[in-house]
Amino acid sequence: MGNQTKGVDKHSTSSSLGLIPYQGKRNLPGEMKKAVRWLRRPYKPISLQEHDRLQAQLVENGTDFLIDKKGALFTIGNADGGHALMPIDSEHWDKIKTQDVAHRYSA
Repeated sequence: MGNQTKGVDKHSTSSSLGLIPYQGKRNLPGEMKKAVRWLRRPYKPISLQEHDRLQAQLVENGTDFLIDKKGALFTIGNADGGHALMPIDSEHWDKIKTQDVAHRYSA
């Protein structure tokens, strides 16, 4: 497969989804078991190169999350024998938005 992971071209993810780092105050829980509960399937397989590029953006911006042009929230990680873009479930995304709005108005 060369530059592909599970049939996904290395250039197809962030550019086609328009992913940018989410500039909120909340991050994933530090404990893996808790963090996994925030995720929902299906995950979108991404290449190692795309994972590394997105990880660098997350580190540079001090966040665990990416947001797409439709307003969906994601994180990245290892899953199913490869790298993946992982959606955050709507319950946790709603809590993140509520906390970020409250934080902005209290500052």
